[in-house]
Amino acid sequence: LNQTDKTIALKRGEALVTALADAASTDAITASKTPNARVWCALITLCARVGQPARAIEVINIMTKRQMRPEDHAISAALNACKQGRPYFEQMLRILENYPESIRRSTGVCNAAISVYLHFGDFKSAFKLYSEMKAKMHAFRRMKDTDHGASPRDVRVMENQIPDTITYNTLIGACATNGEDVKALELYHDMIANGIPPSLRTYVGLIVSLSRSHGGSRADEAEKLFNTAIDDGVTPNEFLFTSLMDAQVKAHRADSAFATYDRMLKANVKLTSVTFGCVLHACWVCEDPEEGVERAYAILQQMTERDVMMNDWCSNALVRVISRAGRIEEMLEEVKKIVRRRGTVESETLETVIRALCRTGYVERANRFLSMMDSRNLEPSGLTLMAFITAASRDGFVGWAWEAAKRCARAGYVLDVNTRSALVAVLSVASTSPDPDDAELLLARALGVYEGSYKRAEANGDDANGVLDSESQCALIVALARGDRIDTALSIWRNTTRYGALVDARKHTSSEVKDYIGDTRAMYESLIEVCCHEGMIDEALEVFDAVKDASVSVSTVTLAFLESSCRRSRVDEWRIFDVCAQMRAQAEVKASNRLARPSKQSHHVRHDDVVDIASELQSKGLGGAQSQNTKPSTWRRGTGSAGP
Repeated sequence: LNQTDKTIALKRGEALVTALADAASTDAITASKTPNARVWCALITLCARVGQPARAIEVINIMTKRQMRPEDHAISAALNACKQGRPYFEQMLRILENYPESIRRSTGVCNAAISVYLHFGDFKSAFKLYSEMKAKMHAFRRMKDTDHGASPRDVRVMENQIPDTITYNTLIGACATNGEDVKALELYHDMIANGIPPSLRTYVGLIVSLSRSHGGSRADEAEKLFNTAIDDGVTPNEFLFTSLMDAQVKAHRADSAFATYDRMLKANVKLTSVTFGCVLHACWVCEDPEEGVERAYAILQQMTERDVMMNDWCSNALVRVISRAGRIEEMLEEVKKIVRRRGTVESETLETVIRALCRTGYVERANRFLSMMDSRNLEPSGLTLMAFITAASRDGFVGWAWEAAKRCARAGYVLDVNTRSALVAVLSVASTSPDPDDAELLLARALGVYEGSYKRAEANGDDANGVLDSESQCALIVALARGDRIDTALSIWRNTTRYGALVDARKHTSSEVKDYIGDTRAMYESLIEVCCHEGMIDEALEVFDAVKDASVSVSTVTLAFLESSCRRSRVDEWRIFDVCAQMRAQAEVKASNRLARPSKQSHHVRHDDVVDIASELQSKGLGGAQSQNTKPSTWRRGTGSAGP
């Protein structure tokens, strides 16, 4: 009852037993029987409850020397104490081998042994022992149903060796811990078939096993079991309600979880921090992130009203809810609160924060949280690392993006198309910057990412042309062309254009640099210009033909350079005329677009329905009716009899 210290309690218990033994030592007849078996069993139970399995085993050996046998409950207590170490448990099993089967195979002793087996993860031995108990159940039922001539004593002994509710609850609880929902339901059906009544703990274990199923939470079956428990006369408490809510949350059925929570409130069931943490997780999976945040704040208010302390689990859940809605400052404030009270920020919460910061463009903050995870020896998931790579690449943090990519490779994560494309694009752009110290290295990294993903796709039988998006492919081709690797650039270009992979390459926006290389125009211009510089006129004309087929408008300077190179190389005259015709066609399209564009209107012209300009000029101001406090204009000449 925690009313005294465990060490003091054990010392006092041993002192009482010693005093009894000393008092009876003067009489040879009573000395061997004092203390009696009940006192020794009480001492064994005391040793077990204070966590002294070695001392409990020692007391059992003393009883054996005195030709006494401990009762079932004392052996069960000693076995449960053996969870502190496997050697203690093995020693207890050796002791039990010398005991008769009526004690060794009694229900209480077997239940304790099953619990210890499961504690050490020995499921095979636990279920083997259960199978032996189940066989005794079949023998007991045959003994009762037919006349075998068994004595009432044999029937009682057999009845004391069959599984009971505790047996099934222990095994179902182990199945729930490991997500073995099918095995848990089999045990439940055996329980019903053998006429053993389920308890509240039985249904809690079953619903938990369904929520942790390896195939995903089975919320529908959990709800049916919940209703079955009520039909069986079980009064649902906070554990049963919370287990059902957990199954609904893991199935991403937030509305059902909120309905269960409202049902708890109406039933006036005690709400614990576990309950509130579960309903906060329901806010996390809510379809509308903003609705989830508002519900979460309402739940926090209810926690305060019921004097339920906010623990780390609830705090981490709240951070995830807020981060999903993109409320960055509120999210960071909640993280600070956890740190200030020296709480634990869970790894999953830190990853959620990092992904939220990456989504909203706070790459430097996200990098600090990654460093926090490193300092705590927490390894981020592939999803988090790829989100960071994409964000860092988008904002031009080449070093951070590459380091995160190396971490992904070390952990065995394969980058998805978006992450891979963003990484290749930023490496390609960085390699073309003015006089970079490591331009060749950056270009080699970009090419290595592309080639590695291309080979992996071919090996897996996937579409190798979809390893990068159009933008990153254009950027890589331009970087290779400008980096004196025109042959490789042409090879990649030929392979991608053959399958129309560059159709969706976007144009650069006004927020990007003018020399942005991630679009088709920059790619074609670079290929044509570099080929002309290298004297590869045939390849330049091949690219030029692709420009015409793709209806892409390239720079007039590029076309003029191609024309000049063609004249110097003495190619067929019609090819020169073709280049000139393309220049003329682009110029005409540009001129027609300029004419079609509406000219800028003067800000002095009104855009309402006034069409009489003369009457408009006669008015005192261009706004129609004039206020009495407005001074008449002095530059207009008066009309009629009106003076200036």
